[in-house]
Amino acid sequence: SSAKYDGYLIKGKVSNSATLAKFKDLKVMVEFYSQTKTVIESKSFVMYDYYEPNSTKEFTLKVDAPNAMKGFGVFVIEASPTYE
Repeated sequence: SSAKYDGYLIKGKVSNSATLAKFKDLKVMVEFYSQTKTVIESKSFVMYDYYEPNSTKEFTLKVDAPNAMKGFGVFVIEASPTYE
């Protein structure tokens, strides 16, 4: 199908620098900033994947940003450890 998406595509990398711990289901927060660097909106997303020790994984988020957005920041706010 030919779908059109009018939002923004955020691409980045997540690194797990732990030597033994494996994580899953990262919760990330995207903050949208105005021209004056004021947070005008924030949204959280869960990335359902496994993050092995000493690894880096790329991610892509599709977001709808407010019209007044002039910048954004992405932060990991939570990760669940796995017990295998």
